[in-house]
Amino acid sequence: MERLQDITGQQLKPGFLELAERLSVDVAAVMNTARVGRLIDDTDEGVDELCKQFQKKVYEMATQAKIDAAEAAFSPDGPSDRQTGRKQRASKDRLHHQKRPH
Repeated sequence: MERLQDITGQQLKPGFLELAERLSVDVAAVMNTARVGRLIDDTDEGVDELCKQFQKKVYEMATQAKIDAAEAAFSPDGPSDRQTGRKQRASKDRLHHQKRPH
């Protein structure tokens, strides 16, 4: 089975940092809505939802990076070129066999 192209943490880092910065701002905003004596009750669900969204975005970003790496590994002309190459070789082989005396 073929492997997909590898990606690196360095490739993901810029996007992840942007997401983490946004998450920190959003978490702080949620935390600042807490009333005295109700810190957990007022913030738990909001922060939990933000973290779930962050996790989803991180996974989507990593998945897209993996897809982009795989696409970049292929010929710019795509699979049709490989198919054309096979057809050309097959035609050449047939022509070669026709020219040889039997």
